[in-house]
Amino acid sequence: MSCKIRIYNKSGGVVEIGSEDIKRFFTNLKVVSNSNDSNMLILHEETQFNSCTFNINDGSVIEIGKSRYGIRNLIIHSNGGIVKIGQDFSCWGVNLRVQEKGSSITIGNDCMFSNDIFIYASDIHAIMRLSTGRVINKNRPVVIDNHVWVGRNVSILKGVYLPENTVVGMGSVVTKGFKHGNITVGGNPARILNTNVNWTRQHVDSFKEYE
Repeated sequence: MSCKIRIYNKSGGVVEIGSEDIKRFFTNLKVVSNSNDSNMLILHEETQFNSCTFNINDGSVIEIGKSRYGIRNLIIHSNGGIVKIGQDFSCWGVNLRVQEKGSSITIGNDCMFSNDIFIYASDIHAIMRLSTGRVINKNRPVVIDNHVWVGRNVSILKGVYLPENTVVGMGSVVTKGFKHGNITVGGNPARILNTNVNWTRQHVDSFKEYE
């Protein structure tokens, strides 16, 4: 079992440990690695993980930026994939799957995710064309730009791009990307519901004017 963990500590230094020593820094993060390949996990000591599990194998690379908000119930399954999450990410329950070599999920800065969210950059199991025997469902990257809010019970599938300042409504299934930001999307499959919008972490009650 091999997983190299690089931790940026509070003083700005870098500490490298093995997965067996993760509890020294993060008591509520479990790292499982069942392969002899070298995996890399890059974290920041100031980020608070709660009930998170990372299963990483086959040369995976996982990098999560420093966050002032809590990261809760984040599950990552990677077999040779790449996951990069920017600064100030928060979530209540997200399942990320990069289970083909070279598959990737990228999430930008200041993204807020609710719970029961699934993001798949690959289908995991193969679908083949009968006439050729060739696989037709290869992985495609998922890219989520800065400042995206994803509501509860959302599925985001391979090949999706979500531009900055997007809001994804509860229960949506996102099967395709969108070109321009400052939108709300929703439905199955997700479509644009509103344009010329943005969102904030402030509670609605802190505002006095409504449209």
